[in-house]
Amino acid sequence: MSIERFLKQRAVDIVMDGTYVLPNWYDPQGKLRTFACRATRVSPFRMIVDMPVVGKVGDSLTSYFRDIGNFEGTISDTARSGVLLELDMT
Repeated sequence: MSIERFLKQRAVDIVMDGTYVLPNWYDPQGKLRTFACRATRVSPFRMIVDMPVVGKVGDSLTSYFRDIGNFEGTISDTARSGVLLELDMT
């Protein structure tokens, strides 16, 4: 789904700070790098996340938000400073 299409659907506009990791982004010590992020719009199945390092469509992403916990998902669309994350919910 595109970000433009998601913006037309029912969702909650929020501002929630968190962190995330992308696959294959390692620091000099060989550990996955953690970046800061901010969720700005959330539905039960998708989330727009503003982030400084944007992955590619199809990349898996793991995010953590203190108030609601861990989320895993797949990037379905990208923008200049963020992504639309298709949440993997069980």
